[in-house]
Amino acid sequence: MTEQASHAEKTRYLYEGLPATVVVSIGAAAILALIHLPVLPAPVLLGWFGLILLVTLLRGGLWLAYRRSDTPEHPVWLRRFRAATLTAGISWGIGCTLLAQSGDLSFQAFLAFAIAGITAGAMIALATDRLSTLFLAGPMLASLAIALLMQDEALSVMAGLIVCLFLLFVFISATRIQDSFNENIRLRIQAEAQQATILDNELRWRFALEGSNQGLWDWDIPSGKTYYSPRWAMMLGHDPEEITPSFDAWTERLHPDDRDWALQYLQQHLDGLTPTYESEYRLRCKDGSYLWIVDQGQVISRDSRNRPTRMIGVHQNIHRRKEAEAALAESNRYNRALLEAMPDLMFRLSSDGHFIDWHTGQKHLLYRDPGDFLHRKLADVLPLEIAVRVRESIRRVLAENRLQFVEYALDVSGDRRTFEARLVKLNDREVMAVIRDVTEQKQASERIAQMAFYDTLTQLPNRRMLLDRLEKALVSSKRSGQHGALLFLDLDRFKALNDTYGHVTGDLLLQQVGERLRGCVREADTVARLGGDEFVVMVENLGPAAEEALGLARDISDKISTAMSRPYVLNALEHVVTPSIGISLFNGDAGGTDEVLHQADMAMYESKRQGRNGMSVFEPTMQSSLKSRSVMAHELHQAMSHRHLTLHYQPQYDLAGRVLAAEALLRWQHPRQGLIRAARMIPVAEESGLILSIGQWVMEQGFRDLQRWSEHREWSNVVLAINLSPRQFRQPGLETEIMRLLDETGADPRHIRLEINEDCLDGNMGEAIARMQRLRVRGLRFSLDDFGIGTLSFGDLRRLPLDQLKIHESFLHRALDHEDDASLMRAALLLGEGLGLEVLAEGVETPAQKAFLEQMGYRAFQGYLFAQPMNWGELMGLPTADSS
Repeated sequence: MTEQASHAEKTRYLYEGLPATVVVSIGAAAILALIHLPVLPAPVLLGWFGLILLVTLLRGGLWLAYRRSDTPEHPVWLRRFRAATLTAGISWGIGCTLLAQSGDLSFQAFLAFAIAGITAGAMIALATDRLSTLFLAGPMLASLAIALLMQDEALSVMAGLIVCLFLLFVFISATRIQDSFNENIRLRIQAEAQQATILDNELRWRFALEGSNQGLWDWDIPSGKTYYSPRWAMMLGHDPEEITPSFDAWTERLHPDDRDWALQYLQQHLDGLTPTYESEYRLRCKDGSYLWIVDQGQVISRDSRNRPTRMIGVHQNIHRRKEAEAALAESNRYNRALLEAMPDLMFRLSSDGHFIDWHTGQKHLLYRDPGDFLHRKLADVLPLEIAVRVRESIRRVLAENRLQFVEYALDVSGDRRTFEARLVKLNDREVMAVIRDVTEQKQASERIAQMAFYDTLTQLPNRRMLLDRLEKALVSSKRSGQHGALLFLDLDRFKALNDTYGHVTGDLLLQQVGERLRGCVREADTVARLGGDEFVVMVENLGPAAEEALGLARDISDKISTAMSRPYVLNALEHVVTPSIGISLFNGDAGGTDEVLHQADMAMYESKRQGRNGMSVFEPTMQSSLKSRSVMAHELHQAMSHRHLTLHYQPQYDLAGRVLAAEALLRWQHPRQGLIRAARMIPVAEESGLILSIGQWVMEQGFRDLQRWSEHREWSNVVLAINLSPRQFRQPGLETEIMRLLDETGADPRHIRLEINEDCLDGNMGEAIARMQRLRVRGLRFSLDDFGIGTLSFGDLRRLPLDQLKIHESFLHRALDHEDDASLMRAALLLGEGLGLEVLAEGVETPAQKAFLEQMGYRAFQGYLFAQPMNWGELMGLPTADSS
């Protein structure tokens, strides 16, 4: 293969140089012919030059034929080349013989110089083939030497001898050049073959590694350039073109915790300290996660100073293996910790009841050294009765392969302890017994069973026990004909106390309520706590007549109300709380327990609806009322969505009959019932939770109406009065919501008065005052509505940042006939004016009432005598203080 390749390479080299030699040959012949025209006949020179051209055409044609050949490596082309070269050499030999006949020594010297140059060029162009060199140079030099030797001049003869020596030099040099060139060709061909073999082997190696799901890397250490196979990139979630072919592409992806020792292992191998390199570490993937890989590699080449120059290796994904190892390690740690933390004693027992081995993580918790049990029988360390039971359980475990439990009691250090042994099969001849001291568990279970029927805070029966006793009471009532009663109690405003002073104070109140309730009934009666601030009292044997039983139930209710209304001392706090009570009678004809309890619950809510701190007896109409309120709540929700709510305004007047302010009053344009007033819908809104949404809508619409009427000059100073419900006033973020509405509507806060009642102040008076002051800073005013019917002290009234007092209309309605109420009206006016507040009398319905108020000194009024609530258009037709 090498000889043939060398032959082909030699032929290719010769033909590649042929065009240049042809051109040089023609040029040299032309120059020599022109130079010798003065000394030689022109026909002779033209004949020789024609011969040179003919030979040149022959060689040119041979070159074209070679270029077009499909088999340029065939030996015939070398033979043809040599023949053509020999022809050229003969033609030049003829030329040398003719030109040497000039007889002029200078021309002969020039000719020898030219032929020597042509020969030197031929040696280079034909260096790969000694014969071709000799075929061209031999005829030229031999002819020239003979021609010179035949001259008469001694100098010519000497030149001829020199040409002979040059011919010998050419022969020797051509031989050496050819040998050297042939060796270079052989070595190059051999190197190319080896490189091809290496490349082929490398491709096979890389293909094998790619097929084995391993990522290949090839690091050229001096330059840092690193090849990463496509599989290497894909393992990390990258496309191959996203990976930079550099050493840094690997180092920058190393996990920070793994980087130092991974590079340390690599450096040890580069320094020759380890035969191979292997390391396990984590590499960052494209999505930011890290992948565990094992890296294996080896330096495959070093320089003359033993420095590494190239290293190759593979990366293999071992993430699942690492996860499995971590999970196994975690499981082992968990199991070891579990065993160490367990106070249980574990024994390995044989089928005949011998103790084989034991384990416990907390030996100090055991009551006897477990080593005393080893290699002994059950009957040797346990009472016979217990040993027999354990032995039987061993037999059943081995026979049925099912977990068995054995519970037994032992006297340990004078204390009776209960133990539980759980037996599980290990193999056909052994079982594992896990023994635990369950004394405290059994005691706790008994306590839990007891506590399941009692409230943990008050130690009163809970709902479960109440229902159990109620069910028995219904059965007894049916048998005896006696009536019984359920009194359902709910503490008024308990949530405000809890929110203000904390659950500790609230729990203390509930405990004291429970104690007072127990003191109000017989020992045979049941006092239960259902949860929160709800209590139920069940009394039995109230008599066969319903009226008599109801009378006794009312008496009990009054007794409870009186007892519960006394102040409670809750640590350093003295607090008064009142109950709302609902009563439901039951006898043999009553429904089930749930129905009786539900009836009492409905009666309690009726008491709440009527104003709290009262008592209501269940009546069938309550059921329909509850259903009616539920329907109204649903329709009210739809009314908000369908924009059926509207605002009417009732003016507030001064002594001259001019409008000072207008109170916004909610109205509902019901599609079937017509216009519904706020008094009907507000309680339903509070029960259903819609009150906040409605309150927000009222403020927004009221602010927009204020902005509209303030655009009229005569209405620019009229104040808008808006009522805030207690829940709305205490809502977090009230100030932010009001400021947002003011910004959206553009209403002037100085012309807005927010009306609150004493219910808004329940709970944390300090927080209520702070909220009012924050809103007053923004320009809003406050009015205390329904003044006189609450329990607000003079001290609290003085602290409140108010602008107006509105006297409850009930005082005015009685003042004309009762001097006490008249005196209260005067005192309220003096008190309000003394505090710098405007005092307004509401509910003015007759001229006599107006005259009475004017006589006392009142200057602000509101009531049907002046105007009923009206829509915005009607309101705008009224005169104001700024009307001309």
